[in-house]
This record gives sequence, C-alpha cells and structure tokens, in this order.
Amino acid sequence: MDQNIKLNFPTSATVLAALAFSLLFLSCDLSGAGGGLGWDEPVVETRAVALTESPSADKLAAWYCPDAMGEAMCTPLVGDKPDESELLFRFDLPLDVSNTNSFPVPAVELLAVIDLFPGAQVQHLAAVCVSFCDAGETKCSGTKAGACSSDEPEINTLDDFANAAEDYLNLYVEDYVGGEVPPELKVRMIPANDTSSLHMAFDVAPDPLLQAMEKAFLDNIDDALAGDLSIEIPYSIEGALWVVIEGVGKIGINFGPISGEWAL
Repeated sequence: MDQNIKLNFPTSATVLAALAFSLLFLSCDLSGAGGGLGWDEPVVETRAVALTESPSADKLAAWYCPDAMGEAMCTPLVGDKPDESELLFRFDLPLDVSNTNSFPVPAVELLAVIDLFPGAQVQHLAAVCVSFCDAGETKCSGTKAGACSSDEPEINTLDDFANAAEDYLNLYVEDYVGGEVPPELKVRMIPANDTSSLHMAFDVAPDPLLQAMEKAFLDNIDDALAGDLSIEIPYSIEGALWVVIEGVGKIGINFGPISGEWAL
C-alpha cells in the first residue's frame, strides 16, 4: 500500500477568492426591490377624490320633503319627488403610478373600497373589482374569475371586504362600442422610468348615500327648502392595484386609505 498519499487543501488565498466571488454573485442576485430579480415594485399614490356629480339641492329637497311634510305641501314648494335614478353620485379616483423599471408595466386589476363616515359611525358602502382588458378582447365585461386576490396577506383583496355591498359601486363606462374594449376598461400601461396618472370614475348607487343623509335633511328641512342647508359627507377610500412584471407574474400594491369630505 502506498504510504505517500497527499491531501491537497485549498490555500487561504483560494478560500478568500472563492468567498469574494460568492459575495459578488449574491450582491448581483439580490439587487432591486423585487426580491432579487432585478426589478422594482411600482409605487401607487392617491390624491383628493372629487365628487364630480351629485344631485342638486332642489332634487334632494324634493326627495326628502314628502317624508317630513307630506306630498300635498311639498309639491307646490319643490315639485314632485324625483325618481331615485335622477339622484346620481359619481366620484373620480386619481392614482399616480410610478414605474422606475427600465421596461413598461401593465396595470391589469383594480380594487376600490369606499366607506362613509369613517370612525365610530362607519358605513362600509361598497367594494368593486375591475379587471382591465387587452385591446384585442371583444367580449370584455371588466370582471374575471380570481381577480383582485393575492397570496400575500398584507395585500388588500376583495375577500377582505366581504361585508361591503359590491352592487353599490360600479366603474363608470361612458360608452360601449361594439367589438371594441371601452377606454375605461383597457389595460393601463405604465411607461418605463415614468409616472402615469390613472383617473377612474365610479358611480355610487343613490340608496346608501340618501339613507346616510336622511337625518340631516329631515332635522333641518326648513333650511333645506330655503336652500341654506349644506351637508358634508366624510369618506375613506382604499384598495389595491395589480400589475404584471415580466418573468415574475402579477403582484398587488396597496393604496390609501385616503380620507376627505364631499360637500353638498
């Protein structure tokens, strides 16, 4: 048996060189905020949410007056009680989406949740999920199975707001064109190294807002009939925007809550 066996251990210099190479590789692999894949998560910011359409004071007075004073007295003063469909509420949700990546990022889904009178008297008014559609789609309803969901517990999802009434809030679509995706439903492409503003208009069904304002009107019906009553509706809006990162998949980004008041 050969007694001259040699065991070759790496020198300290060799070990240090290998360690330095490993650290260099890891530092490259972990670059970027996107978990080591060389991409940055877009940033979504909100601004003031404007109430762009609401019933006139005359319409509201005509709606509430019969309950307080009876139709016989109210009709000569403010006219007939309007149909609920005439009492439209619509708001504009502006989102600024910043994309610091060197490639464009499509925004594909949007969750919006609105509360009235946030705080002790909060009313969970509505939650709606919008699925944006590619320009080539001809049958686009804005709804897709599994949309506005996430495996990440910190991301807002539609399931988190199951108590909100979905049918009270709808994306406002100005015009449906046969065979074409309406502009309001098209995928939003966020350019590389740029910030885009997404303005989404939503219609709120009148019923919950009319109920919320009823006491204020009935307690001050004389001022309302004289045109001297103003009402402020505190609101809070939050949600999430989903974007697609090539090679990674769909990721969710929370926004809000943003709070303010709508004055009528």
